[in-house]
Amino acid sequence: MGSKFPSLFRYFNRLAMRPDRLEIRTNTACRVASRLLPLHHPEHAAISGIPGLRVLGMNSRRVRLVHLPTGGRLDLIESRASSGRRTRDTKSEFSYENSWHDEAGCRLWTNDVLSPQEAACTELWSPRPWTALHSSLLMRAIPLWNTFRITPAWRQPRAG
Repeated sequence: MGSKFPSLFRYFNRLAMRPDRLEIRTNTACRVASRLLPLHHPEHAAISGIPGLRVLGMNSRRVRLVHLPTGGRLDLIESRASSGRRTRDTKSEFSYENSWHDEAGCRLWTNDVLSPQEAACTELWSPRPWTALHSSLLMRAIPLWNTFRITPAWRQPRAG
């Protein structure tokens, strides 16, 4: 599975900020969740995904995620409604999308607490004076990108 995070942007249909969560409508909620959930890669001593992200629950159209360090909630919602789709169908699809990282100890998101590897990343998630501004700008920029068909240039963060 060679998907990179920048290609996930193509899966997003709509973003909505709610008072208690961020909702992303997507055509592949389970696939997006599988790329966002944290995985430990011992061979590289690295973590992919978002450290501290956990599955809160799911139903026929929604995968609910929570970020343990911040308490933030993210709901990934299937854009296409299907009257015959059930929660077990979503769970089955979720299981399939996550089957490619089945190695023991790899799935950090199955733990109820932060792993030592994730705890080492908490500095990345601590609020900064500019956090609210960046969040507001991003939420306003994404609809503009879609309206004017602008493709964002995703950059790697600076080391350290």
